[in-house]
Amino acid sequence: MKIPHNVYQEKEILKLPQEKLRHLCYEVSRLISENPKTMVQYSPLRILKFMHDGITIVITDKESNKLIGFVKTYRWGSHQGRIYLEIGSLIVDKKYRGHGIGHFLVREALLYAKNLHQNAYVFAVVRLINQPSLHLFKSIGAIEKPIPQFLGIPDKRVVPSVGFDLTNLITSE
Repeated sequence: MKIPHNVYQEKEILKLPQEKLRHLCYEVSRLISENPKTMVQYSPLRILKFMHDGITIVITDKESNKLIGFVKTYRWGSHQGRIYLEIGSLIVDKKYRGHGIGHFLVREALLYAKNLHQNAYVFAVVRLINQPSLHLFKSIGAIEKPIPQFLGIPDKRVVPSVGFDLTNLITSE
């Protein structure tokens, strides 16, 4: 990635001054709202609340401090001693796409997951109309497979989706 940038991980994000954190949440909400067909829509307040749970990584432009990309994982619990994490929100500003930022964000989330939970099962659910994300997950070697039923993930998406298992990518890092 050749764009001058800042990377903030979960603990650093939560230490940001309140005004900067609020601005970041509005920026995430703005990016999400620009993609209503492929992203579940969240308000800035909701984004602020979920910054405290799971893994959150953001990239901002070093000069303008504008949000470039964002990834958020959600912990769905554990089963038989294994933690289950979903890469539930992943977005890159349209003008920065094609520079490897999505790959970078996923790799960072996987490394973070590995450090937090050695035995993590990481997955993603991608809407079939979301061609950039489908391409991204396939290109990094994620395995297309159904999401384990015992997780009880509510099917609020109501649109055709595909599951990806990214666990193999954790061990290959």
